[in-house]
Parts: sequence; C-alpha cells; structure tokens
Amino acid sequence: MLFCRREPEPALNRLRVAMWPRRSWGRSLRYANLRLSRLGASRHTIALGLAIGVFASFQPILGFQMLFAGGLAWMLRANLGAALIGTFAGGPMTWPFMWLASYHLGAVLTGAPQAVTVNELWSALAGVRAFAAPEVVGAAAERLVWNMLMPLAVGAVPLGLLAGAAFYAMMMRAATPSRRPARP
Repeated sequence: MLFCRREPEPALNRLRVAMWPRRSWGRSLRYANLRLSRLGASRHTIALGLAIGVFASFQPILGFQMLFAGGLAWMLRANLGAALIGTFAGGPMTWPFMWLASYHLGAVLTGAPQAVTVNELWSALAGVRAFAAPEVVGAAAERLVWNMLMPLAVGAVPLGLLAGAAFYAMMMRAATPSRRPARP
C-alpha cells in the first residue's frame, strides 16, 4: 500500500501523538484551518453544522446525539459531516460539567428542587424492577422524570444554543478564506 508504514507504530506512540502533536500546536491549527478553507461547502453551512452538533451534544439523549444532530442538519440544510463532528464536543470528560450546569439551570427555570440527592435517585431507580407492580414502576418513573430528567432537558436547550452560537462564531472566523495570493 502506498504511504504505509512497514512496521506498525506502537500504541503508546500513537496515543502520545493523539494527545500532543508532533511538530507544534500552531502548525496543527494552521493545517486544520487550511483543511477547513478547502472544503467544498460554504462557511455558513459548515459553521451551522458544527453548531448543531454542539447543541446536540448538550442534550441528555445518549446514543442518539449523532442521529439528532444529523436530523437537525438535514432539516436546516447544514453540513452533515460538521454536525457529526460537533457532537464530539460532548464526551465522558465534558458530560458531567454539561449535565450539572444543565440540571441547575433547568431546576431554576422549572422550579424543581435544586438538588436531587443520590438517595432520591437510587430510590427512583430501585423502584423500577423487572417484577415490580405497574403502579410502583409508574411512580418511580414519574419521580425520575420530573425530579431529574425534566430539569436536565429544559436546561440543556439554552446552554446548547449558547454553546452552539459560540462555536458558530468561532467557526465562521476560522473558516475565512486565506487572503494570500495564489502561487504561480
């Protein structure tokens, strides 16, 4: 195969390069900017796609965030690839912060209790058992939805819109075409 290593690169070295670039951060950012300027789509569709992906990453729908971002990108005629990449703004390292902020903002907006303790959450989840009576399952699900998931979902919308708008502005700035004259 063309441009392939004869010996595979060690896993530890691949991890190091994934965390820290070989040359420098400036060179890597210039390369990313060059790649963005050469995409076939307009700046607006790319920036909108990224913003949609970031918005979707705030939503508490694990496993369906990419599908949600893809559907929104299709409906708003944004760049699908940028929307899918934008969902990576949310991940195991950022979700606790996103969800904590979303929950507290949603609790303020909905008037729900500010703090759901671990015991309340555990009792809501423990009430949902395989062989429990339907009324027990219904009451536990209601407590879980209204005390935990409803404020989380309500608070995720304004925070996702705010983060999406910030990423849209950054992407519009980053995707400006270079003003250097073309080389002959």
